[in-house]
Amino acid sequence: QTAQITINASGYSPTYIKVNQNKPVKLELVSKNAYNCASAFWIPSLKIAKNVKPNTTEIVEFTPTKKGKIAFSCSMGMYTGVIEVI
Repeated sequence: QTAQITINASGYSPTYIKVNQNKPVKLELVSKNAYNCASAFWIPSLKIAKNVKPNTTEIVEFTPTKKGKIAFSCSMGMYTGVIEVI
């Protein structure tokens, strides 16, 4: 399962992603001139933190083991989103 999240001046797009339980997830974090706190991508419940430099792509991989919602945000909590595991 692969999903792309674009990081720009207004935050993340999309802010909602649906994935399947027990299947590896690959998130492609694509920065488009993001010079704000959105470039510090966090998934606190999974202890994932990635700093994405402007105009670069970083990869985050994990395998969700339980159903439910996993929140992601910037380092300040201003920009947020949800990964729903079904």
